[in-house]
Amino acid sequence: MLFFTLFPYPWSLKFHSTPKFEITSTENPVTDEYIVTYWVKVIVDPHSTREDVKKVNEKIIEKLPRHNMAIICFFGSTPESLTTQGFTIARTYWGPNTWDPATKSAVDPVAGVYVYNFMEIAMKGEPLPGKKVENY
Repeated sequence: MLFFTLFPYPWSLKFHSTPKFEITSTENPVTDEYIVTYWVKVIVDPHSTREDVKKVNEKIIEKLPRHNMAIICFFGSTPESLTTQGFTIARTYWGPNTWDPATKSAVDPVAGVYVYNFMEIAMKGEPLPGKKVENY
């Protein structure tokens, strides 16, 4: 378990820079003893690449408090982020592959232990990422 304490994420930001971004909102719609979920809206350059989006995701995820799952939506401008639209540049799912929050499992996944998590990015025009969450 010491490995996960020292290196909780499957990446390191030590050797790369992060493109400019602005977080416009961070919502925490589900929180209880075991489940901590975040929904984040971000403004990035409208011409951002998948690699740019990935680097911004990593930076945001590392700065979030302990959590189980995060959905990060990318927009090219502030007015776009104020619409009801889910995203205009990209959308990211960061969380476990399968999960039934109704079981309230204290083992899989534990907030802050990301060994079960993976990152899935959908750029504009691609199918939305994310695994089905039962009984949400």
